[in-house]
Amino acid sequence: HLLANPDMASFIFFGSLALLAFVGCHSLDARRHRDPPPGWGVFVQRTSFLPFAAILERRQKFVFGEIGIWRIALALSIYILLLFAHPWLFGVPVLPGG
Repeated sequence: HLLANPDMASFIFFGSLALLAFVGCHSLDARRHRDPPPGWGVFVQRTSFLPFAAILERRQKFVFGEIGIWRIALALSIYILLLFAHPWLFGVPVLPGG
């Protein structure tokens, strides 16, 4: 969104969302680190903050069957729905000339 709308209002809005997400993740991790639930240590060792980093570092395996084709179909359907509904919902098309 910031590439398409490089104005101050967009920077404040989308930047604050990104900051909230980043700070929130670290805050939750810090809270769990102080008072870990059962199995937290194993979870931390097998996962990562960055998407797919644990898979690339071979701490986790990518198993397509765990995702399921229905989740991919659902995500694709929502993406297409938002792509076509964006002009109606927000007043601007996603794609140029749309």
